[in-house]
Amino acid sequence: MGGKYSREGGKSPLDYTGFSALCCCQTKSHEEMPLGFCDSQAPRSKLYLGTQDPAYLDMAYFPDNDLHMAACAGDLPFVRLYFTLGKYEANHRDKENRNAMHFACFYGHLELVRYLWRRGCEINVCDNHNITPLMKAVQSWEEEIVCFLLEHHANPHIKDGRGNTALHYAVYAGNSATAARLLQYGADIEERTQDNLTPLLLALRENRLKMAQFLVKMEASVHAVDSQRRNSLMYAVRCDSPVMVNLLLQQGVDMNLKDLFGWTALRYAIEGDREVRTILLEYEHNPIQGLRERNQG
Repeated sequence: MGGKYSREGGKSPLDYTGFSALCCCQTKSHEEMPLGFCDSQAPRSKLYLGTQDPAYLDMAYFPDNDLHMAACAGDLPFVRLYFTLGKYEANHRDKENRNAMHFACFYGHLELVRYLWRRGCEINVCDNHNITPLMKAVQSWEEEIVCFLLEHHANPHIKDGRGNTALHYAVYAGNSATAARLLQYGADIEERTQDNLTPLLLALRENRLKMAQFLVKMEASVHAVDSQRRNSLMYAVRCDSPVMVNLLLQQGVDMNLKDLFGWTALRYAIEGDREVRTILLEYEHNPIQGLRERNQG
């Protein structure tokens, strides 16, 4: 069945059940506490949206009718035939409220996406989890389809059931090229998920460091805080990333900010035995000299 990430047996990239595991903290009640947040190294879920981890391919995204089966396979002649015979309408929905555009985008069939659009198939349609075809294209790294959808007025501001926009999907995928395209078409770089995470905070939580660097370059606010008032520096400490810690300090992030539990980034670094504690200690002692030495290094 078509698409660059499909495999034998009808297995495909993530369905919503798998993706929803990404959208909530691994053990939320544990991570809400200082030691829970501090002890965690922000491990990537086995279900994360990366191209290198084959685990996410084991999740099913199956159609339940002939039209959507043809859309999954990219079988344009059959799709045309079903419409000509009047067997299905262009916007036929399955029990999950998905239309053919969802499947064509997810499985990477650009020609079919173009045909469906010409037939009046909705681009901004939402399924039962408020997931759009644009999100499915982002999820499957289908950059040409993402571009086509955006050029034809796909809405990057729609949120799924957990408050993720298409930009958050790009963050999970670690796909900065797609993120750049979404920002070009007006995606909000400060939009928040149901867990109150901006794309930058989400990138750091998911240990997507290159994505986090890209978002900082695109002027994402380093001062944003989550529901526990943890800022980007605290998340960078959690990742134990010297590059991100230095970058955020250069951007003027508040090193002395306290979260709801009264902990600072330095305390998280010390209690969590993070190597970046030396950077923070140097910076606390002499901010200008500390940054200069780290930059020279």
